[in-house]
Amino acid sequence: MAKCVASSSNLARIRMSLTLTGLDDHFGEQLFSTDFVQRGKPHPDVFLYAAKRMNATPNTCVVVEDSPAGIRAAKAAGMPVIGFCGASHSKPAKLKDRLSILQPDLLIDDMSNLKSSIEEIFTSSS
Repeated sequence: MAKCVASSSNLARIRMSLTLTGLDDHFGEQLFSTDFVQRGKPHPDVFLYAAKRMNATPNTCVVVEDSPAGIRAAKAAGMPVIGFCGASHSKPAKLKDRLSILQPDLLIDDMSNLKSSIEEIFTSSS
């Protein structure tokens, strides 16, 4: 399964974050930033740009997002979206409520559920 990062952060910050979390080897050079497009989230530009570069159509992509702007951008791009509300800042920011209102395809609070959530999205769309 092809995967990439499409973020509002600049490329240097994306690389630093992936290195700090030990995820840098999982994405290689498939990193896309709003530095590459005219408009950032909540506009869909970065997601559509990433899909094009990955030779994918929007409906075959899945976006994992932890921000309202990101969920709006994914929906505007025509991509299924999983809202993630399990980070340490989620409870104080009432992120679960804020994301739920936007009706992502799924809402998870534990990354160990990500693989099965992606499978569920593709199974339900078949």
